[in-house]
Amino acid sequence: MENEKLILWEPIKNNPFERFYNVMDLRTLQWNGNFELSFLDHQNNRMYHFTYKQDEANFYAIRHFRMLEEFCWTNYETLIDL
Repeated sequence: MENEKLILWEPIKNNPFERFYNVMDLRTLQWNGNFELSFLDHQNNRMYHFTYKQDEANFYAIRHFRMLEEFCWTNYETLIDL
């Protein structure tokens, strides 16, 4: 019989990763056997590194991901005048 444990989620207080109050930019995205991400925190000028390890229990560190191109409309006035 397998033993199970209930883990209660408790939110992080003063979360440095709160996206609405602390802007971060993705700086690096790489695969070298593990999937690694680095973010720059603009408020504190700190880099955060996240590693998703590939191991036997978790054969694929990431199942899939999607990158979308971001763009900015600079011609709002032209579009509104139509």
